[in-house]
Amino acid sequence: MSFNLRKFFKNLGYLFSVNMLSSALLFFQGIVLVRYLGTENYGVWSLARSLPGMLFVLADLGLNSLILREIAHQPSRQRTEHFFSNALVMKIYLSAAFVLVLAGVLTVFDYSRQVAVLVMLSAISYIVVTFAEIVIVLFKAREDFKWQAIYTFVQTAGIFIIVILNVFFKSSVFAILLSIAIFQAILFLVFMILAVRLFKFNLQDLMPFSQQLALLKKAIPFALIGIMSNFFYEVDTVMLSKMAHYSDVGIFNAANRLIHALIMFPLFFGQVLFPSLSYMYKNDFRKFVDVVLSFEKYIIILMLPFCVLFYRFADVVILALFGDKYAAAIAPLKILSFALLFYFLAVSFTVALNAGHLEKKVALILSIAATVKIILNFILIPRFTFIGASISAVAGEMIRSGGAILFFSVFLKYRLKWISLWRVSLVLLPLLVFLFRFHGIPGYLLYLLSLVVYVLLLFKAGLISIWEIKLAWQRFLTSEEAVLQPGDLP
Repeated sequence: MSFNLRKFFKNLGYLFSVNMLSSALLFFQGIVLVRYLGTENYGVWSLARSLPGMLFVLADLGLNSLILREIAHQPSRQRTEHFFSNALVMKIYLSAAFVLVLAGVLTVFDYSRQVAVLVMLSAISYIVVTFAEIVIVLFKAREDFKWQAIYTFVQTAGIFIIVILNVFFKSSVFAILLSIAIFQAILFLVFMILAVRLFKFNLQDLMPFSQQLALLKKAIPFALIGIMSNFFYEVDTVMLSKMAHYSDVGIFNAANRLIHALIMFPLFFGQVLFPSLSYMYKNDFRKFVDVVLSFEKYIIILMLPFCVLFYRFADVVILALFGDKYAAAIAPLKILSFALLFYFLAVSFTVALNAGHLEKKVALILSIAATVKIILNFILIPRFTFIGASISAVAGEMIRSGGAILFFSVFLKYRLKWISLWRVSLVLLPLLVFLFRFHGIPGYLLYLLSLVVYVLLLFKAGLISIWEIKLAWQRFLTSEEAVLQPGDLP
């Protein structure tokens, strides 16, 4: 199960192609909802999705990530089915804990009864998803991402159709969330029936409760990552809902929706890379480091231009997609484009730290970043509302990326080369043109020229070469699928 370039691109192809379609559907779905609900109702919708999303990790407590890494270390059928049987049972009482904590939060924050009902409806959808993820994780551990691709597409397409029908019939937010929850429950049942035919569920293989607790204890660092990650991304919406107006929540999330659409792409790389990195960390550390740095480089090279394009054409994007009533979302989108930049810097190093058994460090980084965001939100939201939340988001991502790079260098003993940083700085100079507004055809030609110069400097600075591309292509052509051992999954 060593790193296999062809298998990597095969799995990446599953995720990329399906998620391209899913992202397009979600993108259009978001536009429809934003326009249909208006700023205030869309703010309520955003809160109903964000509040359970912030606490969703309680229904998993890091179990999925731990199982993924453990099976990747020793990928056998018996071990896979052992974790499958125990995870299904453990998710039942974890989901109960999630509901109880969420109910407590709703009571403490004194949300209205209407909002509380909407939040609980969303919670049902989240619980259904956490059970479906058990099966997805088992296949991901064996570097088979077809099931995740199938589930993602069916789920996204189904919800898209449901939303469009609800908008057509002018349904309420309650009706939309209820229909989504019912659909996801039906999808889960179908998906689980298919899964049970592939994996044997054995009650006799269940661990004693004390051993299950020991397994959860081992998963706590991953749980902390999940808690802080969800908290990190959802706290802005929740704090805006209490410190500003629901319309401000709607404006902020309209801009943030576009940012999250781009975050998905490096996220695919990280998901596909994690099982292989877990194996390489134990068996070939030098290759582990080389693969991490290579993918970090390519992610930045490919995605960085999107950041500056989002900044430059934020007004065009917002007005074209959401209309004039969301013109206030232009400024948040410009600010959040910098958060996108820092996210790209962090993704590969974060995945590497998790694969290298340094998940506690990742949780620490997220905790520090989330704390800074909360402090800044308390200071900035009362005065600047959604603008303040956007600034806090950028500061949080900057700390997160800096911490990931620092911990990767210190704990995995990799020394960053300052000359490489200078070369990167030189390459980025042409993209500074996008920080200024130029009108008409000459302006667009200047922007195009800056992108061309950016690509040329990549080669000139030695950050990428024709030889490197050819070598990668040859490896791809000559890669063979890993041979399964007796007892492995078919």
